[in-house]
Parts: sequence; structure tokens; C-alpha cells
Amino acid sequence: MIERTCVVCGKIFYEKSMSRLKESGGKYCSGVCYHRKQRMHYKKDLEPKKIIHMYVEERLSSVRIAKEFGCDYKRIVKILKDNGIHLRDIVKKLIERRCVVCGKIFYVQPYRVRNRGANCCSPECFHTSRRGKPTPMKGRRHSTETRMKISKSKKGQIPWMLGRHHTPETIKRVSEAKKGKPAWNKGKHHSPESIQKIKEAKSHISDETRRRISESKKIESQTPEVRERLRNQRLKQKFPFKDAKTTEVPIQNELTHRGIPFTPHLLIMGKNNRLVRAVDIAFPKHKLVVECDGDYWHGNPLKHKTFNKWQIKRIEMDKQQDERIREMGWQVLRFWESDIKKDVKGCVDKIEEALKAKR
Repeated sequence: MIERTCVVCGKIFYEKSMSRLKESGGKYCSGVCYHRKQRMHYKKDLEPKKIIHMYVEERLSSVRIAKEFGCDYKRIVKILKDNGIHLRDIVKKLIERRCVVCGKIFYVQPYRVRNRGANCCSPECFHTSRRGKPTPMKGRRHSTETRMKISKSKKGQIPWMLGRHHTPETIKRVSEAKKGKPAWNKGKHHSPESIQKIKEAKSHISDETRRRISESKKIESQTPEVRERLRNQRLKQKFPFKDAKTTEVPIQNELTHRGIPFTPHLLIMGKNNRLVRAVDIAFPKHKLVVECDGDYWHGNPLKHKTFNKWQIKRIEMDKQQDERIREMGWQVLRFWESDIKKDVKGCVDKIEEALKAKR
């Protein structure tokens, strides 16, 4: 094994033998670096006079000249054609083809004819010929061995967009191109078979992995300093609260109709600037809180004889929060969803009475 250093990325790699070193030159660790170097050389300006001299006088092949200049041999061929030089070696090796789109005659390597047919002279003609046709891989999947090979070949590679950002012009151009086009999955749903496959894929997660995910999400695993910092950041956030249509909205509409000012979704802070509760409707001047509770979510005993775990937990939470708010000098009024639907004006009358008593 011979140790070498890649001239592109600086990575250390090993060649198996001297014959292999002579073939590849020992300059590049992979095909990716080789093609990257080729693209770098391709951008350089070439000297047509020197290329013609090497091709005509020194009788070098176009491939050899391309290696000397570090570019693609097709560029050498183009320069020779533009200067009227007859190609002695390229035409013999390449196969003549006619483009199925524009009818232009072009030359390709034999392997392209065997593998892909080589029916188009340029990418533009290829895309024109493929327009309206399905992709070659539609309905087909790579085998497990092929996927493993692709995965191994990509390991250690740096993503081409890592650390780079699109320019404002590019972002604007992409945005304008997407305007008026619906999302690809709009109105589409997974089939029952796909849903079953997704469930089966998730069921393969081991118990140890599930335990780690659960522990990572627990707030107890965080330090007190981190929890305090997160709490302060959450207090600065402003969430778009939604009013419940069947409970809060009717009360708010009636209060607005009567000209009674109120504050929706007020954050009541306790000791050490800690959040106690975000109440539905509040009257800060009179220290009055109005809660509009849903019959199911808050467990109305007149509507439900038995409660599930969530309802029992919610009932206990409401009692604790009411006690904290009352200790701070606030008065709490609670109205059930069924009472609001039956008599909204009667509920607002009780609120008005409480406000008058507070004055």
C-alpha cells in the first residue's frame, strides 16, 4: 500500500500497487475529486495555436492533449473543428449518430450507444424528447444491494450546498417560478397500504431507542439553568391564540355588543415572574377572570357520569389554577358550554353583576 495525498481535498489515501499508481497518477482520492479538478481546469482559457501544433506537428491525440491541458477532450475537439482541422483519431473511435429531435449528426463513444442509446445530440434535445414521458425508474425500485452500494459511496462526501446560500436573485426567481403552482401533495392522501407500511416501519424501532427518545424529550433531563432560560424565552413569545367558537366567541360578541371592554387570553403572572395561567377573558382593572369551559374537555358533571384520565387530570388542574388565581386577589367565574349555548345573555348578566360589585 502506497500512501498518497489528494490534490483537491487534501485527504490521505492509499494505492494498492505501483501499476495502479501509474494508471491513476495518484493525485485524486476518488472520482468526485477527479471530476472536480476537471471542472476547475475546464474553466481555464486554452491556447488554440499550441493545441493545433501538438495535434498536427507532434501528432498527439486529442485525448492526450486534453490530459496535458487538464480539460475534457470534447473541448479540444471543438477547438480543432472551429479552426478547420480534420480529425484523424476521434472519428475513427466514435460512432456517428443522428439526433432524433433536430436531425444533427454527432459522434459518441461506443459505450453510450450500448447503455443509453445516444439518440440526442445535447441535453436540450434530450429533455425535449423526454417531455411528457414517465421517468425510467417510475414504478421500479433499487435492490437492497444497490441501495447499500449507493449509501457506502456517499459516506464521507461533503454536501455541495454545505455552508453556501442562494443569492437573493435566485431566491426571487425560484419564488416566482412556484407562484400559481399547487403543492405536489395537495388533495392527495396515503393509501391504506401505504399507511400500513408506515406503521410497520415505525414498529421496528427497538425498545432501547424508544427509551432514549422518551428520555431526551423529558424536561427533567435538562439542567435548572436550561429550564430557566427556556422559560424566559417562552414568556417573550406571542402565540396566536384561537377563540373557541362554541364558548368564548358568543361571550365576547355579547360583551362587545354591550360595550364592555375586556382582555382576551391574558397571561397572569405569579411570583418570580412565573406564568400561572392564560385565562380566556379577563378584566384587569376589576381583577375578574371569566373561564368558558367545554362540557367534554373540562368534565361537566351534568353531562358526563364517568370521566376518563384526561378529564380527571383537567378537573384537578382547573381547581389548582383557580386557587392560585384567588390567592392573588382575582375573582373567577366559570361558565359551561351548555349554559352558554342555552342563555348567553344570562351569563353576561352575571359578569356585569360581578363587575358592578367590584366597583
